[in-house]
Amino acid sequence: MRAIEQIPHERMRIVIHSWNGKWIVEFEAASYKQTIKIDQEHLPNVNDIKKLLNQDFLNNIEEQFQQLHKLWTLNYRQTLNPQ
Repeated sequence: MRAIEQIPHERMRIVIHSWNGKWIVEFEAASYKQTIKIDQEHLPNVNDIKKLLNQDFLNNIEEQFQQLHKLWTLNYRQTLNPQ
């Protein structure tokens, strides 16, 4: 897997990779990571990927991280610290 570009963002690490005919877009915040795989045949240009990373989309990704954190924390408390 080859890192193509890191996209600047205040609260997430966003990296676009190229691997095996796919774009791999990784979003990382704290202990969580989300990955999207896109066939390069459908979007051959990395600039097309960057256009898709608009503010509305990134806000939704951040909301998913927040929801994942809530779920993980709840699960941790219920499973390891039952009261």
